[in-house]
This record gives sequence, C-alpha cells and structure tokens, in this order.
Amino acid sequence: MWILSRHRAELEQTNHQQTNAEKQAREAEARKIAAGQLVEYSRNVTQGLRKEINKNGWTELLQEAMGGRTKDA
Repeated sequence: MWILSRHRAELEQTNHQQTNAEKQAREAEARKIAAGQLVEYSRNVTQGLRKEINKNGWTELLQEAMGGRTKDA
C-alpha cells in the first residue's frame, strides 16, 4: 500500500506544480497586457509632445519672420 500513498503524494505534488504554473502564466499575461497599455500610452504622450514642439517651433519662426518676437527676447 505504500506504493499507492507514494503515487498519491506525487500526484498531489504534480497538481500543485501545475496550479502554480497556471497562476504564473495568468500573472505573466496580465503583466504583458499592462506593458502593452503602457507602451501605447507612452507613444501617445510622445506624439503629443512632438506635435507641441513642432507647433511651437513653427510659431517662433513665424513670429521672427513677421518682425515680432526674436530669439534673444
């Protein structure tokens, strides 16, 4: 009968390892999704900042060309 008890213990250990592996896989998937969302947010922020930089640069050039504000001011 010790063979059966040993088999049950191995089966329980295997089930426990499988449960842990599944939990880790779910957690990894959640981290992957969160990272993807962060990447998308970062890209949007960067795009907005670049747009503002371009717009401000153009505004300064236009003001200079029209004889208004200069870079020294």
